[in-house]
Amino acid sequence: MTDKDWIQTYTGKKFCFRNPILQDISIIDISHSLSNICRFNGHCKQFYSVAEHSVYLSRQFDNPQLAMEALLDDAAEAYIGDMVRPIKFIEGMSTYREIEQTIDEIIRIKFDLSKYRNTEIIDMDTRLLITERNQIMSRPPDDWGIKVEPLKIKIQCLNPSEAKEFFEQRYFQCIRMING
Repeated sequence: MTDKDWIQTYTGKKFCFRNPILQDISIIDISHSLSNICRFNGHCKQFYSVAEHSVYLSRQFDNPQLAMEALLDDAAEAYIGDMVRPIKFIEGMSTYREIEQTIDEIIRIKFDLSKYRNTEIIDMDTRLLITERNQIMSRPPDDWGIKVEPLKIKIQCLNPSEAKEFFEQRYFQCIRMING
């Protein structure tokens, strides 16, 4: 690890990419950062945050544990940024994926989530992706090669402060549902 393998978070923590620790994971940092990160690398008609996306994904699940897991599905992006799917999987990106996996693992421990991504969440995330594409992006120049039914929801395109509040409200709602 070098002296450059860290960032300062919104709450002022020193977050080390290669060696994250539980105490450095904060729902406040996650909500703040995700509310300021635009989906699709900013190539949508209006600003649309990862935080807002996370709430829509979470709302697709009645099971409280799945709802929380879905809400935090992209939480690692709060620490390493959002990267568009095609780039994540090209040759040479294995280090990025390893760092993302390490951060995801520590987040899963911190919030008592299942060890691995749930396939229901992965499938629903793909349906949400197509819903988002249809509502907030320009007409595709080519087929995305994804054949799923879009969700019947309306994307709002909240500003960052609204998205942060939206995310935090959903987080505390999930906590209440989990605790009964």
